[in-house]
Amino acid sequence: MIDSFFKGDSDKEQYAFEAFGQGILYDDRRGPGQKLHKMDGDPPEPLVGYVRWHAFSRAAILLGEEATRWLRMDRVIGLAWDIQLQSKIVEDNPNNPGLSPDKIIQLRKMWLSKEIDELDDAFDRGFQT
Repeated sequence: MIDSFFKGDSDKEQYAFEAFGQGILYDDRRGPGQKLHKMDGDPPEPLVGYVRWHAFSRAAILLGEEATRWLRMDRVIGLAWDIQLQSKIVEDNPNNPGLSPDKIIQLRKMWLSKEIDELDDAFDRGFQT
């Protein structure tokens, strides 16, 4: 599904996940309470979907499916998850501000360099909070 939209462009994939996490993908065609494309849930409620995506990425790696690609995808999933945790998203708001560019850069540095065991630890800790 992802490849059908992004054709292997990892920069565009990353930007889409970042925008998804920030709650800035507004779609007026959707019904009330669903106008934003973002992970279901509002912090402090756990954003369980990111943990599920992590599990899918890990399964792909364990099954030998393009480990480098899926490690990058897992890093981007963690990045989007952290972005959403830190964003002040207001449901159905077409003008959510998102995070500052400096904050996005800081989060990228943290998430895009994590190794598999660090990702596992981060998702394990985050799911329990």
